[in-house]
Amino acid sequence: MSIELTEKMVGAFRRDVSLKKYCTWHIGGSCDLLIEPGSAQQIQNAVQYVREQNIPFAVIGGGAKLLFDDAGVRGAIIRFGRNFSSLNIDGVSVLAEAGIRSANLTQTLEEEGLAGFEFLEGIPGTLGGMVFMNAGCSGYTIGERVRQVWALDETGQIVRFSREECAFSYRHSIFHDRALAIMHVELECRRSDPSKIRERAQQALKLRFDKYPLEYPSCGSVFAALPRHLEHLGPPGRVIEEAGLKGHRIGDAEVSVKHANFIVNRGEATSADVIALARKVRDTVQEKTGAALECEARYVSPDCQIHRLHEIL
Repeated sequence: MSIELTEKMVGAFRRDVSLKKYCTWHIGGSCDLLIEPGSAQQIQNAVQYVREQNIPFAVIGGGAKLLFDDAGVRGAIIRFGRNFSSLNIDGVSVLAEAGIRSANLTQTLEEEGLAGFEFLEGIPGTLGGMVFMNAGCSGYTIGERVRQVWALDETGQIVRFSREECAFSYRHSIFHDRALAIMHVELECRRSDPSKIRERAQQALKLRFDKYPLEYPSCGSVFAALPRHLEHLGPPGRVIEEAGLKGHRIGDAEVSVKHANFIVNRGEATSADVIALARKVRDTVQEKTGAALECEARYVSPDCQIHRLHEIL
């Protein structure tokens, strides 16, 4: 039975939407349906609707690690963004919705004199995506500061996970292994002078600007710094540079001349360009070192399946 989709039911929605503005690579075709819920109930309604209508779907946040296919998505994208981004503070505890952007989170915490998240300054994306990836920088990770997470499970129920149950590790969490959509996160902060917090945040931001090619669209680091590779070969950026691939280009996709673990969009790069270049990098490194690099980046296929990029190379 066909059910009419309404904003009261699922929040804001549009049809035939370009996905380029919904990922930091600025690449991708259109999706049939984009839904941006504004409450937990609307999220549950949206998931129930697409399932009942047999519409393939994927749940995303800010798209900081996503590569959409040039063919787009023949299904629905349920996006946690500005409509689902409230934040409540109780002492040193912060309860936030998954769609809050990193910049808004860090700014609010700084104004409130709450420290511990300065390392996130300048990292793109939303809180849900950062928790999913256990985002980090300079030796810190967000998982260390998570108290608990509420997520929508495979049955459409909201379930709670403690920090320990989230099973955080390097760029990984339990949310990789199950069909779970992160909805709310409780974070643990500490009190500090706002001016000191700002100083540390500015230092983190300067480090990012000095080190990374932020002038071009990218997903950040493409390949993961796996412990077994770090021990024997070093970080992926160095490995890729030593393989002679800095500046290598396919179409408008380029291995950054500033940091070789970034594939940047120099203008009109396509998903096919990025995939071909990532494959070239992975094959060349494996040929020279015997190591098979794995990706932090994710690829969203036209049938709404999300894969780690190296799984399709």
